[in-house]
Amino acid sequence: MERLSDPGRILQILQDLARVRTRLHLQPAQEWRVASCFLSVDPSRGTCVLAWCRNGLELEAILNASELAASASLGDSTFHFRFATPAVTRFDGGPAFLASFPAGIYMVPRRRHFRVRPQQDRDFRCQILLSDGQFVEMDVADLSVSGVGLRSMRIGPGQLPVGTTIPQCRLDLGDLGAMKLALQVVRHRKTWHGNEAHNHFGCRFDQMDGQSGKWLQRVVFALELAGRQ
Repeated sequence: MERLSDPGRILQILQDLARVRTRLHLQPAQEWRVASCFLSVDPSRGTCVLAWCRNGLELEAILNASELAASASLGDSTFHFRFATPAVTRFDGGPAFLASFPAGIYMVPRRRHFRVRPQQDRDFRCQILLSDGQFVEMDVADLSVSGVGLRSMRIGPGQLPVGTTIPQCRLDLGDLGAMKLALQVVRHRKTWHGNEAHNHFGCRFDQMDGQSGKWLQRVVFALELAGRQ
């Protein structure tokens, strides 16, 4: 994942997203996800116009949010950024939102390696030391040679926001072994199972050496074979 802060690069990305009307996901709060798109981009004012929402509940959530998390995909990359609370405006005779350009954009390349999901009877864990000194364990949802998917009912994006780097975590894969690795959080999503919320974090291995890479290759291969039996 790369953080882009150059105003010219940010403008280019916003213009590309507006040109093809790429679907834009707005998240005014953890429980809300609003579909939108870029309608226009104004370089002289540093503002962009976003498509209107579907109903009054979404409108209230957007206008009451202190900021909006946003994401959109184009080509082989996904972009994550944040808007300040937008204003209401008019565009082509209808209501729309007016937002200032984001100060930065995180660009995440699409997954490059095959991922495997452990069998349900496998109790794989990732032990992480958070920035506040809290030691937590998260379930391993999937694994590849370049990253790991983690799942938790207790840990949310407030404690582990996108962009966070974990200098050292312990990936414990039971009888397949364990290893200490550095992680970077590149995406987050929430799913519901009945009344229970599950947070899913997509993480990329950071600064991995050759020995760690070979170990992960063996582990992924072993899990793939086990899944076919």
